[in-house]
Amino acid sequence: RREATAQKERLAQMFEDAPSFMAQLEGPDHVFVFVNAAYRQLIANRPVLGKPIREALPEIAGQGFHELLDQVFRSGESFRGNALPVTLRPHPDLAPEERILDFIYQPVRDAAGAIVGIFVEGTDVTQRERATSAVRRNAVRLHFLDRLATETTNRHDADEILAITTRMTGTYLDASICAYADMDADQDGFTIRGDWCAPGSRSIVGHYSLRSFGRMAVRELRAGRPLIVNDNLEELAPDEAAAHQSIGVAATLCMPLVKEGRLTALMAVHHKAPHAWHDDEVAVIREVTERSWAHIERVRDE
Repeated sequence: RREATAQKERLAQMFEDAPSFMAQLEGPDHVFVFVNAAYRQLIANRPVLGKPIREALPEIAGQGFHELLDQVFRSGESFRGNALPVTLRPHPDLAPEERILDFIYQPVRDAAGAIVGIFVEGTDVTQRERATSAVRRNAVRLHFLDRLATETTNRHDADEILAITTRMTGTYLDASICAYADMDADQDGFTIRGDWCAPGSRSIVGHYSLRSFGRMAVRELRAGRPLIVNDNLEELAPDEAAAHQSIGVAATLCMPLVKEGRLTALMAVHHKAPHAWHDDEVAVIREVTERSWAHIERVRDE
């Protein structure tokens, strides 16, 4: 008996110290009877022992995990998930956080073969998957920039370069409008020289005042920072949002080109509906703006 007890304690300690997260659920309600240190870290050390999973982790309702556990308990067939996202809310006052997990739900049987619980084991692969995704996105971005360079390098007409650039950039970002503008000497007026418009959006070529698009536009662009608006109706004052709405846009990403301390040109992509801009999109527009300016300067020198 002493040897059996010691063996049980050794196994329990191995599970506790394992780098992968582990939990034991019992009964059709999936009551927690064991969690190891890695699992407690995953759920921010919330007290879950003795609680059904629906009560212990209410935020995962609607994400399919409760249904998967029910299925495994009924069928007796294990389930393996690879790189599945789960949104956890460690505390009511904290924002939800998405984690990406590799895991298995393994049914546990008693001596008679009846299913009595489910053993959960897995690994948090969030960092790995995000790094892999970043590498993949970067490769796609570089491929686009290479294609854009191939199309514009040997062109000798500035308007043609801008037409190609706005079309390819707008298409790549699945935007509604992509436009290029030159700033006036007064640093307020600007002329949109050319644009590309997706079906359902109209051209915005013309002369405008930067002030009419709001204080944030003036502040950010003159400082050389991109103007990023996800939803102008929510983020801007009504009169400022009206200027954006008047040209048929709800979301704007505008990249300034500052040369010798002066705001020289703008390149912008717009969506006619609200859109949450991603860092990758900002990086693409920054690179395209610099390259476009370089090509146009080359044509001007020629």
